[in-house]
Amino acid sequence: MKVLTLIPARLSSLRFPGKPLKKIFENSMIMEVYNNVQKSDLLKDIYVATCDKKIFNHVKYFNGKAIMTSKAHQRASDRCAEALFKIKKQTKVKYDVVLMVQGDEPLVNKKMIKQSLQPFKKNKNINVVNLIGKIEEKEAINEDCIKVVKDNFNNAIYFSRRLIPFKNKKKKKYFKQICIIPFKTDFLKKYIKMKPTYLEQKESIDMLRILENGYNVKLVETKEVSIPVDRKEDIAKVRKYLKNRFKRNI
Repeated sequence: MKVLTLIPARLSSLRFPGKPLKKIFENSMIMEVYNNVQKSDLLKDIYVATCDKKIFNHVKYFNGKAIMTSKAHQRASDRCAEALFKIKKQTKVKYDVVLMVQGDEPLVNKKMIKQSLQPFKKNKNINVVNLIGKIEEKEAINEDCIKVVKDNFNNAIYFSRRLIPFKNKKKKKYFKQICIIPFKTDFLKKYIKMKPTYLEQKESIDMLRILENGYNVKLVETKEVSIPVDRKEDIAKVRKYLKNRFKRNI
């Protein structure tokens, strides 16, 4: 299975402008994500997809690969689709799967990547996979965190920034989306031909375009830790976790 890995990143985040270049420790966040992705033996072709020359030059500075994309994209999936076409034109390589790893997932690791790609080997009819992780209600009420509910076959029913399900009397844990998302290449091409949908735009969640058009999103639960960086204070959370786990210095 030939995999193209794309890390979408931009400077103009409304909640945390310039976050890809903010430092976790000695490395910028985008470098931290890139280095972690490189540790996977399953991945060879890795690019940062960006609309900002500053990010492009920074990636080149640490000897990574980057591709420039349009500033017009509202969704990371659309940005990755443009990057796919440009890279394919340059390299002439045909990829089976495009693995999208958001540039604000600094704790991505090789186990998570393997878990996300595994379903494609078991079922040729799967089009797209999302990793999910269990969370407590304290995190679930945070609207930066994308929640998901699933059916009995581990397909997504709905994604939302609001608390779902609404009431959870048995104190069960909620599930959150982890933005390590592999697409079958042909399906990503189909995705960008779909018009942005009502729920996708209201929730600002890529996957809802897929659900609203009647396709499944396969979910894979991971026990690995994910702390996405949505706001400035999340950098401190990532540093604290890494310091405690790996005894790294700030």
